[in-house]
Amino acid sequence: GKGRDAAAFLDEIRDLQTGLQKVGLDGQAIKTFVRGLSHGQRQSLLASLERQRLSPRWAEAFTRAYGCWAEILRDLSKRWKPELHVEISRANIAQDWTLALPLVEDAVKRKAFAEAIDIIDEALRSRLRLDGTERWNPCKELLVEREVWHHGDEQSTKLATLLHCWMKAAHAQKQPELAAALALQIAALRHAEDGETMLKAFHAFPAQFHAIRDRLF
Repeated sequence: GKGRDAAAFLDEIRDLQTGLQKVGLDGQAIKTFVRGLSHGQRQSLLASLERQRLSPRWAEAFTRAYGCWAEILRDLSKRWKPELHVEISRANIAQDWTLALPLVEDAVKRKAFAEAIDIIDEALRSRLRLDGTERWNPCKELLVEREVWHHGDEQSTKLATLLHCWMKAAHAQKQPELAAALALQIAALRHAEDGETMLKAFHAFPAQFHAIRDRLF
């Protein structure tokens, strides 16, 4: 109503938000407002966020996986600045491992398999809360054993998608034993409570890799 542009208005909204104590603004309402702006207004907002990315006002949006401003930034950058979207998504995988999924799928699509495996490693270390030196080995341990409380939920489905991308990379890099182990891991994430299906999956494991099969069994 005062003729201010959307970026300046949202600067004031953010300032109001950070100044509040014991109460907060409705994050969903803020996201709905931003999504209702014109293309030009949203592009101007993205440019404003980038200019101020190191400022106390907006730095948090770039360094957090959660919150309405982080989601808004990812939405805007995905549409108008893909390289920024990749940068901030990858930087925040440690906070939210699911940010890795679109990055991994894109890397596999581009046949950048080494890049995909690096991102998968980051995602799994985040999901399993491993330290910087520890790694999960799909040839030695069933992931579903660690995921017992999440079996069958959305997180399990996303993990299966992540492992499927890893399996594609393993095939491309001519690592049949790793691909076979990952196929079994995916089956276990999806059918851990179905004994008949799991026995079929174990029987289908290539005979030349029986040592890996037996370890996982």
